[in-house]
Amino acid sequence: MKREKMNATEGFTLIELIIVIILVSILAIISVPIYQYNAEKAYLTEAFTNLRAIADANTVYYIEHKVWVNDIRVLPVNIEGTLINKDNMWRIENENFIYACAGDSSTSNTIATVNRKPFKERYWFSFSAVPSKKAPNLGKYAVTGDATYAKSKKIDKKLVEEYKSKYN
Repeated sequence: MKREKMNATEGFTLIELIIVIILVSILAIISVPIYQYNAEKAYLTEAFTNLRAIADANTVYYIEHKVWVNDIRVLPVNIEGTLINKDNMWRIENENFIYACAGDSSTSNTIATVNRKPFKERYWFSFSAVPSKKAPNLGKYAVTGDATYAKSKKIDKKLVEEYKSKYN
């Protein structure tokens, strides 16, 4: 086979390169928010698993002692992070979330909370015990949450609404 030499006029034109750049940009504009949403949803699933563990442990403690715990150190939960005392409240902080117990005998039935880091700039959720006739304060939870501090984070607001409707 004979190879032909390529002339300078046989390469890509500027218009062809611009079209390719525009197409790649459009794909990036579409895919980045989808990736961010799915990544945040994965973090939130982990947070809800830990939040449920705190709420279940607090419920068991309530059944045994007739008082809600506001000190997370008392509960047998295994959440990775650093134990911190801030504003006379013990909480567990890890790379992504801040977990705490929020109940005592004088409060309502809020028994576990989680805040997305950075604190009060993204979103938070709380589990509250929902009494039933068969088992008061056992096992069923109402979820509250908000993204009011989110700075133009549509993803955070969408996730808050999705998880509130999923768990209520």
